[in-house]
Amino acid sequence: MRVSVKSAIEDGWHVYSLTQKPGGPTPLSMTVLPSPPFAIAGNVTGPVPDTAFDENFGIATETYDAPGVFVVPIKVDASALPGPHALQVKIRSQACSDKMCLPAKTTTIDVPMTVATR
Repeated sequence: MRVSVKSAIEDGWHVYSLTQKPGGPTPLSMTVLPSPPFAIAGNVTGPVPDTAFDENFGIATETYDAPGVFVVPIKVDASALPGPHALQVKIRSQACSDKMCLPAKTTTIDVPMTVATR
């Protein structure tokens, strides 16, 4: 099973990629909060980031500056009861403009899910 998360990035801002190397800004990450019956089932994927040398960080950075869709692979535990559930996806990112960077922020979104009868 996969959950798609669409980002919203304001004009003039960017966030750092899922594959941003260490030693600079906080990379984008998406995880599933420990909440049976769901768990993450692999690597999150997303659009290809833009890469450029960032003088402020002194390294090459990978960024997203436009809305994109990220795919979070999910597995459902075999003991899951059929019916409605809430999957919680935790998203951590750092946003910067050409003038400033904001501190990294964590947001949790609830995704309504229904476990089918087996």
